[in-house]
Amino acid sequence: MKSENEEHRNLGSRIGILGGTFDPVHIGHIILAQDAMERFRLDRVLFIPSFRPPHKLSRRLTAAAHRLAMLKAALEPYDLFALSTMEIDRGGISFTIDTVRELRRRFPKDRFFFIIGADTLWELHSWKDIDDLMGLCRFVSAARPGFELSGLTSVGLGLANPWPARLK
Repeated sequence: MKSENEEHRNLGSRIGILGGTFDPVHIGHIILAQDAMERFRLDRVLFIPSFRPPHKLSRRLTAAAHRLAMLKAALEPYDLFALSTMEIDRGGISFTIDTVRELRRRFPKDRFFFIIGADTLWELHSWKDIDDLMGLCRFVSAARPGFELSGLTSVGLGLANPWPARLK
């Protein structure tokens, strides 16, 4: 795993973003990143732990420093995975739109792919500035055990056109 500063100098053109609390990080996160990297021909996957996600305000989280240490250790064997502390450094509630806007500002030539589990598709309509966010990056989702994609409908997603068709 490269340091954040080293990684930012060497970002390729197709960058996966995997955000989350990583409380704790587990093999599912690594597999998700590897699968997205292979399927969408990503050059790198940037892991971005949130400081405080808006959908988990009532949940007690492990201290950010501990989550960062766990994630750093988990990513160490993977040269194509990088760790960004931008949300931790920013503090407060971590909104994905703010993070993606900052990444686009820093790296305007790169293409970003936001990696989520398919079960998160149902929640996207509630994300801050989701229409803007979906215009700034491509969302890629992975099937999760126990989640049936056949039940996913455009109406059920609650998103304006053209996003439902692009997500499916």
